[in-house]
Formats: sequence, C-alpha cells, structure tokens
Amino acid sequence: MGNKENMKQSSLLWIVAVIPVILTGQSNNFSFRGQLSGWGKSVDPFGSSTHYIGIQYIPEYYRSISQNFDVDLSMNMAAVKVFGNNNDSDIENLKLKIHRVWLRYSSNRLDARIGLQKINFGPGKFLRSLRWFDQLDPRDPQQITTGVYGLRLKYDFANNSNLWFWSLIGNEDVKGLESLPTYENKPEFGGRVQIPLFKGELAFTTHHRWLDETQLFEDNNDNITEVRTNEHPQQETRFAIDGFWDIGPGLWFESVHIQSDLSFDHPQWTNLLTVGLDYTFLIGNGLLTTIEHLAVSRDDALLEYSNPIQTTSAMTTYALSWLDQISLIGLYQWDQDLTYIYLGWQRTYDRWIIHLSGFLTQHESANELERINLSGSKLDPQGFQLTIIFNH
Repeated sequence: MGNKENMKQSSLLWIVAVIPVILTGQSNNFSFRGQLSGWGKSVDPFGSSTHYIGIQYIPEYYRSISQNFDVDLSMNMAAVKVFGNNNDSDIENLKLKIHRVWLRYSSNRLDARIGLQKINFGPGKFLRSLRWFDQLDPRDPQQITTGVYGLRLKYDFANNSNLWFWSLIGNEDVKGLESLPTYENKPEFGGRVQIPLFKGELAFTTHHRWLDETQLFEDNNDNITEVRTNEHPQQETRFAIDGFWDIGPGLWFESVHIQSDLSFDHPQWTNLLTVGLDYTFLIGNGLLTTIEHLAVSRDDALLEYSNPIQTTSAMTTYALSWLDQISLIGLYQWDQDLTYIYLGWQRTYDRWIIHLSGFLTQHESANELERINLSGSKLDPQGFQLTIIFNH
C-alpha cells in the first residue's frame, strides 16, 4: 500500500507543479490530441477460454511556453472486463492514472526534461538487455509504456556524440527487467555516453539504486521489519556496453552486467548478452528480417556465463501495400524447449489502425512463459487479439 500511495502523491505533486505552467504563455502555442483504442482478446479459445474486452483513451495536452520551454500532460483511462471458463465471476478493472507529465527545456544541444516521462535506449529490438525503464513491445501497435519520475538531461555534441544523465525518485514499483523494486524514497541515478565509431556507434551506460527486499520475506514479518528499518539497504549497480553498425546488414549487441548486494545467499552478478542483426531482402516491397539471441546467467563473477538461459527470436515484416503490413515472430527458449509463434496483420490509415494477431505456444505448461518475459507481461499460450485505434 505504501508504494501505491507514494505514486499517487508523486502524481499529484507533479500535476500541481505543471498546471500553473500550462496556464501561462500565449494561447495559440498549444495542441490537444488523443488516442482511443478498443481491443478484444481470447486466450486458449479451444480449451479453458479466457476472454478480455478493453477500451482505453489517452488524451494529451501539449503547450509551448517560450522558445526553449514546453510542457506535456496526458492521462491513461482504461476499462477491462475479463470473463471465461476459469473465472468464478467476471472481473472488471478500471484504471485512471497519469500517463505523462513533464516540463522541458530544449536548445540546439541540450534537452532537459523533468517529470513523468519515457526513458529508453539501446539498439535491441525484441530481446533487450537494456530494457531498464520501459515495457516497449514490438508486438504492441500502440507502443505504450509506463513512464518514470525523474530528471533526464541529454547533451548532443557537434561530432554526433551525446551524453545522458538521469536521476529518478518515486518509482517504487518494478520497471523494465527488474525483479525487485527500488527502496522507498531512495533516489536512483545513472548516465550514458554514445560515441560514433566507424559506420555506427558505441555506448556505455551505468545505473545505481537501492533495493527493497521486503517482497522476498512475505512469510517472515521479522525479516520484513528488519529490511524496512535498515538504514543501509542493499545496493545494485548496473554496467553496460552496446553498439550498432550498419554495414549492409545492421549488427548490434547489448552487454549488461548487474551487481546486486543482497542480504541473503544469492549470486552477486547477473550477466545478460544480446546480439542481433537485420537485413532487408529485395523481395517484392522488401522483406525485413531481424534475428536476436539473448543469454542470461546469474553467477558469482563478472562476465561469467555458466548454465545461461538462452533465447532466440526471429522477426519478419513485409508491406503488402501502402496500407497493409504483416509480421511473423518466432521465439525459441533452449533450456525449456519452448516455441512461441506470433502472426500479425496491420492496416494503417491517417487516423485509424486495425491490428489483428494470433499467437501459439508449443509447451505443456503456460507458466513457463513467464521465464521469457519480454515486455513486463507474460506471453499468452495461444489465442488471438483484435485492436482498433483511432488517433485525433
């Protein structure tokens, strides 16, 4: 309850801070737009069937205050109904929360943004080792992700290098690839530098935070109290190097190493490595094919990959016409002998998007799908989904 209350308080504080800024400035330097979407999904339609019907609206208000300052405020309003053979009763879920609220200063070189915002980076497409703060999913036609509260600075140099710095606070829920939340009221901070190298770029990233281990001791109230009253909670430091080069095919890698100082017996290091390539074959309108491989290992040493969990993905997209595009995704996890297949069709108009997809998993236990979590939610075993989006 404490984390949720803190998130509500953070949202209210940011809204109160931004509203006076919204009300200032010239009346013609603003815009209002929104995205309305409805979707229906059926999971395991030929078995124990669970069905989902949802509607979502994201209104966004943007205002340019001056030549260098602008502000953005958007909400996320959604309603979902769940029903099926596995449910004793229907479930209804209503959501109303802040989607984005930030104030920005921008110049030719500097972009400084404070508030609830999206922070993402790295060349990975599907199996992203650098998915630290977002839940972006290439299967999602809306490309929606939860934001983070904080300050982010980005400076672009004349030689196309750029330097990032961020400081986050008030984000106690897990985000990105995290398995443990951040300790309450403790700030997080990190940075990133990208430099051009040959026909691509190389980047170095780091991040530091304090861990909240209370959820690991749910059955032991004494340990929970000890963790919560600890003046020196355990720490986590992440280091990463990544690169991308366009040499005909696009080639990239993400190497991430996470040192976790936990209060119980646990491997000190988590090592992740993503390698990938893409190439457009000159077939018809162009067949874009992307292949990635991810290895994850928890060990007692840096750069050690003993018994890693390995996953390979292949994604192909093809434009049937100016309006229609199809995509096929295949995923295989080696240690579980698990195969996931996704087929999607999308038609895009000026304001409308229609997206139809089907998915299938070849594995006896759907629970194993959680082990190849790609975007913050587990893969469904089999079924189909229809999404209709209207942008105004």
